[in-house]
Amino acid sequence: MVNSPRLARRFRRYGRLPVTTGVDGEGADIVVNWAGRTSADALPPASRILNRPEALMLWRDRRIRRRLLRMYGLRLARGGGERFRAHVFDSQVLLLLRGRLRRGRLRFWRVHSIRSKEMKSLVETAQRAVAAVRLDFGVVDMVLKRREPYVVRVRPTPPGGPVSVRRYASAIRDFQRLLARRPTPFLIGADPEFMLVHRRTRRLIVASYYLRKEGSLGLDNQRLAGSRTRRPIAEVRPRPAAEPAQVVERIRRLLRRMPRRLRHRSVRWCAGSGPRGSYPIGGHVHFSGLPLSAGLVRALDAYLALPLAMVEDPRRARRRRRRYGFLSDVREKSWGFEYRTPPSWLVTPGYARAVLSLARLVAMHWRRLERDPFLDPSVVRAFKMCDKAVLRPHFEAVWADLQALPDYARYAADLDALAAVARSGRSWNEQRDFRLAWGVR
Repeated sequence: MVNSPRLARRFRRYGRLPVTTGVDGEGADIVVNWAGRTSADALPPASRILNRPEALMLWRDRRIRRRLLRMYGLRLARGGGERFRAHVFDSQVLLLLRGRLRRGRLRFWRVHSIRSKEMKSLVETAQRAVAAVRLDFGVVDMVLKRREPYVVRVRPTPPGGPVSVRRYASAIRDFQRLLARRPTPFLIGADPEFMLVHRRTRRLIVASYYLRKEGSLGLDNQRLAGSRTRRPIAEVRPRPAAEPAQVVERIRRLLRRMPRRLRHRSVRWCAGSGPRGSYPIGGHVHFSGLPLSAGLVRALDAYLALPLAMVEDPRRARRRRRRYGFLSDVREKSWGFEYRTPPSWLVTPGYARAVLSLARLVAMHWRRLERDPFLDPSVVRAFKMCDKAVLRPHFEAVWADLQALPDYARYAADLDALAAVARSGRSWNEQRDFRLAWGVR
């Protein structure tokens, strides 16, 4: 559905898609709300609406929009740097354009390569900016200042030039095929991080003194303050597998290969959100063979990140979310994509199995999991502050949806254990040496 007859003609001509400018269209499986209508009554009947009216209501309030962008970890600016524009549809950046002044007018040219760190950061910023206001597609204007991206504005109605119409039409057809086809097999993996702490002095042991950066037992990219080479955070990188239990067993085997000096009883291995100091740690979950989609990312936010927040240490979770662990934080890779929101769940093998089981369950059934508590900005703030009292009713709602899934019973033992801890009000212990739970001596 578009907002002008001229744009409708372009979509019919360049995109070969059925288009309407009013509610008189026939029922459809998908309605693309290009017109920006904020009422479902103003849209043709459909089983799925892209750019839902509830999300557009969020976007319309400038104060709420800017607050949401900040809570998703994005920097805001009005200008003052190199200009860029990104067209985003279903978590995919269709076009990245660079702005240049020509004869007093700002014109945009396509960026053909996004291999550099700066271009990749612009792509991730655009993806998260659209996700922050829970949109399925939109245009993000950004500036690059001191090699860092800043968001200038987000618009839910992209300009309808021939090039962009062709790109969006192709993306809409791809989305139709994604929904129509049966779910395909995929692999799940992870690279959870952990800290090494001296038991007596409680000082952080720099992991790079004992481990190499690459490999199945490696190092996170965070550097020690004031150093260019020392990296304090260790990382375990098991091979992906079809089932969560396989990944957890591979993690156990890798932990048993840690250098002997780090297995000494004077060293504690700690996981969670940030057991020591100002260094946050994460438990990124990897998906290989699974298409990235905005609906999938929203489902991971609601059905994985929210339940996990119910067992986190609130104080340390708040500290981590100042810099990391934002909602809808995804990064595309050559093998698929990683979901970067969760903290490190290495605390026990039970938590590891539960988190990976939740991730697999959501990835298998995300088309059915449409509840989105983060349409409410107060819930976004509660997640950022790890306010479990506010999150609790939303946890119960999403958990009921999960229990209704046909595959829940396969993972019920580990998931029920996680739910019991969440309902008890307890938090995991980030100070405990997790080697004992994993049977590493």
